[in-house]
Formats: sequence, C-alpha cells, structure tokens
Amino acid sequence: VAKELISVRPDDAAALNIKAAAEMGRGDYDAAEKTLDSAIRTNPRKYHAYYNMAKMILRKRGAEGRDAARRYYSTGRTFGGKEDSFLEKELK
Repeated sequence: VAKELISVRPDDAAALNIKAAAEMGRGDYDAAEKTLDSAIRTNPRKYHAYYNMAKMILRKRGAEGRDAARRYYSTGRTFGGKEDSFLEKELK
C-alpha cells in the first residue's frame, strides 16, 4: 500500500513513514534512514518522521546514538509531537 501511494504521491508523509517502518522491520536501517530523511525534507513540520528517526537511530546505534536521537525527538516536539513514553525513557 505504501509503495503504491508513494508512486502516486512521492511526498506523502504517512506513506514514507510506513515504508521506513517496513525497512526497519527488515533490519535495513540505511534504507529507513534515507526514507525518513526524505519524509523530513518534504514534510519538515510533521513530527512523525522525527520520532521514527530517533527510534531508528536508537535501534541502529544504541547508546552511542542518544544525542542524535534526542535532537530528532526534540525537533519533533517543537512541531507539535506529543510526549512519547518510549523515547522519554530511552533518552533520559
């Protein structure tokens, strides 16, 4: 479904986030990062991709990625994202 929607609307934020989630599920973090970068670039005021990028960084880099993940999470909060309990816990 996401693939079909992206073919019609390549900037669709929801479809890009779904695609990135599928890529993360396969363990293809490099592809997920590129997809999330695209989602952020084309929809910079929507917080979901920032949150997903933070989660992906934590999965990929672990504790070494906390600072980068914290920046993405903080940016997402700036754009109206509600508190995410998982990220709050992981980024303390």
